[in-house]
Amino acid sequence: MPAMPFKGISDATTAAAPPPPPVALPAPVDATPPAAASPRAVRWKLALVVLLAAVMATLVVAHVRGVNGPYYWTWSWRRLPAWPLYALMLCAAAPFAAAQWLHARGAGIKRCLALVAASTLLLQVAAMWVQPPGHLRRMVDAVESANVNYFADAKVLAEQPNIPATDWLSQYPQVLPLLHIHARYKPPGLLLYYYGLIQLLGTGHAAAAAGGAIMALLAALGGPATYAMLRQLGCGRDGAFCGAAFMAITPSLVLFWPQFDQAYVSIACGLVGLWAAALNAKRLGRGVLLAAAFGLLLALASFASYTLLTLGVVLALQTILHVGDTRGRGTAWAMGACGAAFASVGIAYLLLWAITGFDPVATYVQITTSLGHDMVGLARPFPRHIPFDLLDYALGLGWVGALLAAMAIAAMGRGVWRIFSHGPVERVTFLALLQLLAIAFTGLLPGETARTWMIYMPLMMAAIGAELSGWPARARWVAYGCLWVIGVVICQNMTFIYMGPEFDGPRW
Repeated sequence: MPAMPFKGISDATTAAAPPPPPVALPAPVDATPPAAASPRAVRWKLALVVLLAAVMATLVVAHVRGVNGPYYWTWSWRRLPAWPLYALMLCAAAPFAAAQWLHARGAGIKRCLALVAASTLLLQVAAMWVQPPGHLRRMVDAVESANVNYFADAKVLAEQPNIPATDWLSQYPQVLPLLHIHARYKPPGLLLYYYGLIQLLGTGHAAAAAGGAIMALLAALGGPATYAMLRQLGCGRDGAFCGAAFMAITPSLVLFWPQFDQAYVSIACGLVGLWAAALNAKRLGRGVLLAAAFGLLLALASFASYTLLTLGVVLALQTILHVGDTRGRGTAWAMGACGAAFASVGIAYLLLWAITGFDPVATYVQITTSLGHDMVGLARPFPRHIPFDLLDYALGLGWVGALLAAMAIAAMGRGVWRIFSHGPVERVTFLALLQLLAIAFTGLLPGETARTWMIYMPLMMAAIGAELSGWPARARWVAYGCLWVIGVVICQNMTFIYMGPEFDGPRW
């Protein structure tokens, strides 16, 4: 790539006014433990979960058309040998089983969450180990593949003589059209991730392997991050743990390695949890610090992918509900938190511009313009794609997750929609539903929603966790077992990261 002249930026983000003095705000109320469901009700619910898991597993194994996606786009079918896939996945689930056993006996939550995270990590490795060309070579090939292409583009940039990162960052809007298809629609954070690893480890396989390994570790944080977010939002300890455990072994979080979407789950939890903490802070100083931390995380998120900005639906609803809960007394506090957050984002990008010359405004304009022009070729049939997007999201939850959430929502009844008088679980469920409906009906992220909507799944874990926490331990074990079976069957029969006909057969 030829050297490009340095181009500055004239736009500057002004710092917001300091937050106003605090007002007396109610502390977040922890959810009361859900009443245990009657044995008869649990038996019926568990029977439905087992039946759905059996039906969907059978349909997947039989490669029934439509189960893997709509007519205009599908996940490719394949058939991996049952051995050693099932044995490895069973061994990988052992820490998860230990976590459930310890949690039922009152063990420390940190130990249980660490075991759950270990299972997420091991399940990713086990699933990748049996996929062609074998062992972890597929992970390295997936990182280096032009189909995934962040590493490939970063390698090209790193190999250009006498062009440091500051040069191509300052000219990033002009660099974008030269990149592969996925990187062309992203800010430079993902390129910079692999660019830095290549600078440290060279252009060989070591940098790709390190990048994929870090992604696996970040994905493993999805369960603990979900727990932390749900607790911050007031969900009960048992319900939050059940939801976090369910999230940790969902097909989406386990089977998309080494995609960046797995890491976005923890970032999404951090954004929602930090904003809730900032709104509910009792002291001015703590509220400002939390809002500023939220702003820094938001700046990092927007530097990596604009997909995370769609969480603005939840963040805006959190703010509105906070003001309503305090009957307007929290308006000034919320405005101050917003000011501190925006100031933090502005300062972060001003510093980045001063150091590298990166222009976030021009980059955003270039990406959105390209998206508007190029995405027409994907031919998502709006609005007919909406139910298919929701079905693909359910696939990412292993289908039984969608059923458990529906059971919980049915039990909540009108409580989910009782604005300004929600219980904590009902409120998080309300936020999850509104976020899903907004994204589905606006068509902002159509297609591949098992992957792209992964960031919305932690919010749905409030309902799933509340439902499971009201079940006896044995019934929960069966539900988790059904989710595990669905995940293994999907791994055996569907290709989430296509590596070409040589390894994965025909594209569909």
